[in-house]
Amino acid sequence: MSKKLEIILASLIIVLTIGFVGFKLSSNLISKDKNLEKIANAINTNDIDYLLSMTEIEGHDEPLSVEDLGVILPLIAGESINANSLSATINNTSKNYYLKPDGKEKLIYNKYILVVKPYNISINSNFVKSQVFLDDTLLGSIDENEYSLEANNIRPGAHTVKIVYEGEFGEISTEEEIVVFSLSDNKINYNIGLEAYSTHVHSNMDKAKLYINDKDSGIILNDYKEIGPFPIDDEITLQAKVIIDGRTYESGVYKLADYNSYDLFLDIDYTEPEPEPEPIDISQDTRELIQQHIWEYQHRLVDAINQGNYSLVSPYIKSNSPLEKAQQALVENLYDKGTTEEFVSYSFYDFYQISPYEFEVDVGERHEIYYDNGDAKTVDNRWIYSVTYDGYKVELTNLRSKE
Repeated sequence: MSKKLEIILASLIIVLTIGFVGFKLSSNLISKDKNLEKIANAINTNDIDYLLSMTEIEGHDEPLSVEDLGVILPLIAGESINANSLSATINNTSKNYYLKPDGKEKLIYNKYILVVKPYNISINSNFVKSQVFLDDTLLGSIDENEYSLEANNIRPGAHTVKIVYEGEFGEISTEEEIVVFSLSDNKINYNIGLEAYSTHVHSNMDKAKLYINDKDSGIILNDYKEIGPFPIDDEITLQAKVIIDGRTYESGVYKLADYNSYDLFLDIDYTEPEPEPEPIDISQDTRELIQQHIWEYQHRLVDAINQGNYSLVSPYIKSNSPLEKAQQALVENLYDKGTTEEFVSYSFYDFYQISPYEFEVDVGERHEIYYDNGDAKTVDNRWIYSVTYDGYKVELTNLRSKE
C-alpha cells in the first residue's frame, strides 16, 4: 500500500470516528429533551390539538376527548410542569398521570404517550334510593345506610351527574357538572344534594289526620311521621285535623317553604273535658278530714307569716288558685312589716256541698296579732273556705268573709 493511500484511509477513519461520536453525543442530548419540552409546553399552554393524539386512559380503549383534555390539562399544569418533572413520570405508574414511551421519532427523538388513570368515585346525596346517572347512564341508587353510591373505573374528565328521586310527591332531580381527576387521590368524593327536604310531623292529638295541601293524606299522627321529600320551592302546606263528637278541630296551616323545619308540631287547640266525677259520700269521715285539713292550714299559715316562708303552708292550697295568690302576698306583706301572729282557737260551724267535689266550710278563727312597735290585739274572723276533695286529696282554693 502506498503512503498516499495510507494517509487517505487514516483520514477517513478519523472522520468516521469523529462523525460517529458526534452523532452519539448529539442524539443523547436531543432525544431526552426535545419532546419532553414540547409536551411540557403543550400542557402549560393547554395545547389540546398537539396532545390529543398523544393521550390515552389506562385500561380503556376509549380515548380522551377534547373536553376531557380541556379540564384535565390545567390541573396537571398546576404542578409546575417542565421537562425534568415529566421525565420523573416516565413509566411511573404510581402517579395518576405518567408518560409511557412510544418508540422513536426520526430514529433519534423519544416519543411518549400521556397516560391518565381512571378513578373510583363516591356520589354522596341526602335522599336514599335516589337514582344516580352519569352522562345519562344509570349507575345505581343511593345506599340506605351510607347515603352514597360507589362507582369504579370511571373515565377521567368532564361528566354530568344527575340524581333523580321518585317519591310520593313527584319527581325531584338535580344535575351537576363534575371533573373526575385528582393529582393525588384514586378515589374522589362528590357531594350532590337534592334541593328538597323531609320533615317529621307530630301533633298533640293522637288520632289527628295529616292534611297536605288541604287534602287528607291518610296519615294518622299517632307518632312522629317522616314525610317527603318535598321540593323546597314547592307550595306545600300541612295541617292536622281531628273529629271529636262530630266537631272538627284543626291546627294552624303551615307552608313548608316558609317554615322549613325538620320537626313540625301541629298543635290542635282542644281541651279534653273533665270527666264527670263520681259523687262523694259526705260521711262523717269526709267532714272530719276536711276539718282537719283546715285546722292544719291555719297553724301552718301562722308559721309561714312568722318565718316569711310561704312554702310552709303551700301544701294545703291548690296551685294557681285565688287563695294561693292572696296568701303569698299576705305572708310577704306581714313579714316585711315585722308583724307576727299566734293561733288561739278554731270553730267549725257548717259544711256545704256545692258540687260532687266542691265544698264550702264555715269556720271561725281567733288570732293574737303582734306588731313591730310592741302593740298587740286579738282578732276574730269568720270565713267561708272553698275546698275541693276528689276522694284522694283535700285542697283549699279560696276564702271569703262570712257576712
